[in-house]
Amino acid sequence: MDEAKRELIRCAREGKGCWGHTALTAFDGREAVDVLPDVLDALGDGPVILFGHSDGATIAAEYAGRVEDYRVRGLILMAPHF
Repeated sequence: MDEAKRELIRCAREGKGCWGHTALTAFDGREAVDVLPDVLDALGDGPVILFGHSDGATIAAEYAGRVEDYRVRGLILMAPHF
């Protein structure tokens, strides 16, 4: 049986992490509905567990609560903002 290959992809809010030193906008959940769907589409149809810390946890939780996506099978949230 062939096993599906999965990669770990690190995402950060614009203005944080690998985005460099740009002005950070107020968190409004835009990433949850405008950015994360494109990331998941690029990964394909396989099941995913969303993992996030801090803003990333909030983004993952908002996505799971606002977007019906059969690929999302679980959440791991560390220090979300709610």
